[in-house]
Amino acid sequence: VVVKPGFYAKQQPQTAFELFKNSCQELLSEMPMAKLGVETAERQSQLGTIEELKSLAKQLPNVKPVLDFEAVYNRSRISQKQALHQLQSFQPLYCYSKEQLELDDYDLTVIKR
Repeated sequence: VVVKPGFYAKQQPQTAFELFKNSCQELLSEMPMAKLGVETAERQSQLGTIEELKSLAKQLPNVKPVLDFEAVYNRSRISQKQALHQLQSFQPLYCYSKEQLELDDYDLTVIKR
């Protein structure tokens, strides 16, 4: 299952992160065999930076980062290779892409939109 975490709303980013993490823990405790993909978010007002996804995946083993390359670029102006490099310890990686990727150095599953 792949989800977008949502907006910070009127909360501080760390508070929103903890609430989302707790929701993920609750969901995964009810479905212990499930894997939860958490997608990067485009807007500054949304939970879903690469750093937030890394932190979440480190804390919850059944959570995997899912890169939306367009969202990552629009939010932080980094390339596909830079984004993948930041998440290389979480391979296999999952991503959305409308274009063909030439990234042989990564164990990458592309989810077509």
